[in-house]
Amino acid sequence: MMPIPIREIQNGDYKSCVDLIHRAKDDLSNAIQSVIPIIEDVRKNGDEALVRLSKKFDGVRIKNFVVFPEEENLSVPLEWEKAFHEAKENITKFHEAQLRNTLEVQIKGNRLGVKYSPVDSVAVYAPGGKALYPSSVLMGVIPAKLAGVKNIHLFTPPGKEETIPLVYKYAAKICGVDKIYTLGGAQAIAGAAYGTETVSPSEFVVGPGNRFVAAAKSYLSGIGKIGIDSPAGPSEVLIIADKTANPVWVAADLLSQAEHGEDSIAILATDDLNLAKKVQDEIEKAYLDRPKRVEMK
Repeated sequence: MMPIPIREIQNGDYKSCVDLIHRAKDDLSNAIQSVIPIIEDVRKNGDEALVRLSKKFDGVRIKNFVVFPEEENLSVPLEWEKAFHEAKENITKFHEAQLRNTLEVQIKGNRLGVKYSPVDSVAVYAPGGKALYPSSVLMGVIPAKLAGVKNIHLFTPPGKEETIPLVYKYAAKICGVDKIYTLGGAQAIAGAAYGTETVSPSEFVVGPGNRFVAAAKSYLSGIGKIGIDSPAGPSEVLIIADKTANPVWVAADLLSQAEHGEDSIAILATDDLNLAKKVQDEIEKAYLDRPKRVEMK
């Protein structure tokens, strides 16, 4: 396994790094053209299209793609339980501070004001595949709960034998998700937007995904069918550090973005070659601690 490369670049030598700078740019126009037929298929054919497209894109023939977290009897390691509940508490405190109160004033006999009302339903998308992000579940569901959203649904691609990762089930249960749909990709976003015989439609769709998920969200938002958080693109991070930086922390920050996807980009810019080598070593150690990261290298 080749180590993460170190490039030595002189000041002003833009050409030596232009390939890295442009690697993370993502034009969704081609992806949007690819997802439009998928979206129309789901709109017209409902559950039948979802089953067929899940077989085509995920390699799984789903029979029942709805799970009710509240009915699940889950057992997780104690360290998981502590970590999830601490994260839930922290996220809750932050978003509670964002809640807005109704404003009302009387001006010359006129009653004026601003009223904040929650949407009725939200779909939260959590990616599957090589990496899992239970934090996406917590950060998507908790603000919606605090805002008073009545119906919150989680969408995540089906694993082998239609399984849902335990971390997703547990996160969904402690946050109060109403339903989990084992659906991924553009077909999941279409199902969330239009609804089917089984899938309840949602007014908003939030959460990260691959370029086809992002394209489906952007397209459906553009035609006014759903609201979205943002048309997220590839993750990227640039860390500027000198010899005083902690290589363990730098490596952790690089990996936290790089593991989001194969089109992500993580760069350390430093004037200290020794630091670069130490960070390189720490990244290799991280691969040994979590071998699944090697798949994303």
